[in-house]
Amino acid sequence: MKCANTAALAAVFLSGMILCATATAQDAPPSGRPSEPDGDWQFRLGALGSFGPDYEGSDGYGFDYFPLVEVEYKDRFFLSPRRGAGVYLINDDMIELSTAIGYEFGRDEDDSDDLTGLGDVDGGATAIVSAEYTLPDETFLPDLSLGAEFRHQFTGDDTGFTLDADIGYRVPVTRQLLLRPSIGAVYASGEYMDAYFGVSSAQSVSSGLAPFDPSSGFKSVGGGLGLFYRFNRDWGAQLFLSYDRLVGDAADSPIVKDENQYRAALGLAYSF
Repeated sequence: MKCANTAALAAVFLSGMILCATATAQDAPPSGRPSEPDGDWQFRLGALGSFGPDYEGSDGYGFDYFPLVEVEYKDRFFLSPRRGAGVYLINDDMIELSTAIGYEFGRDEDDSDDLTGLGDVDGGATAIVSAEYTLPDETFLPDLSLGAEFRHQFTGDDTGFTLDADIGYRVPVTRQLLLRPSIGAVYASGEYMDAYFGVSSAQSVSSGLAPFDPSSGFKSVGGGLGLFYRFNRDWGAQLFLSYDRLVGDAADSPIVKDENQYRAALGLAYSF
């Protein structure tokens, strides 16, 4: 299901809009951290076009689009496509800790001819815990951030959990343009690896692929670059480019046709 890849990019897009589309070019502080809109409610509406693999490990690519809607209330409660519906347990200039219920789309057999005979991986409700720490202003790297996200699907197919960790650095180029390069890695449980990279005996017969029983471990490492541009206080645009390299048992899976995975997204958002 290609929208699963698009939803992942939506998370990055909305994070960028939080940084860049909520302040005017005139009142953005030198650090590149914008001020928040007035009022208890904050809304971000937009659209995202993306280009990415047909499934994780595919050598085929396609275009997709995704409407973006994000709502926050009193910097405490939030609702967004990728982050789900949740609450900030801590939300200040240095530490952001949240928990939420979201949705994973899974994978459809008809996403690619290479998946024929493997069946669908059903999506379902997902428990999400996210954390981010940004170094304080008095340090030598005040815009360096360390992030982690735990996701566990608890309805639909048993796909276990993933733990995503990344390091990013915000680089204000002008008062309107912000760059954010990042690197990261993803650890996956055995159940996740089985669901997305494994081939059971029955699947081997129906697909013609060799049986494969992957173990838990790191499934990918990679990096990305976000370019966030504020037209004014209300409107912002983003271009996001990413590269991920499948590693370990994920890379060895007969389902995987290319260990190198590239994604790009371009979007526009209105904040009020």
